[in-house]
Amino acid sequence: MKAITDQKAKLSNKEKKNIKNMAEYESTLAVLRECYVYRIPPRSTSKGYKAADWDVEKHIWAGRLRITARGEQAFIKLEDPNTGNFLI
Repeated sequence: MKAITDQKAKLSNKEKKNIKNMAEYESTLAVLRECYVYRIPPRSTSKGYKAADWDVEKHIWAGRLRITARGEQAFIKLEDPNTGNFLI
């Protein structure tokens, strides 16, 4: 983290302003048109979880997944494909 702070200290005012503007701009990195959310069943053994044990027809939500970024932060958004509303 100190290296990043040292690099920012060496930037001109114009470069600092450009970085601030980029942090306010949100860009889309990827969109998956078909995404499913499942309720993961309790583990039956200590071996962990196996997706093969899940019933793929019993998803609790289906829609679109969008990955966006603003500055150095990335966000995963689950969207209803018909309305564009986000799943909370």
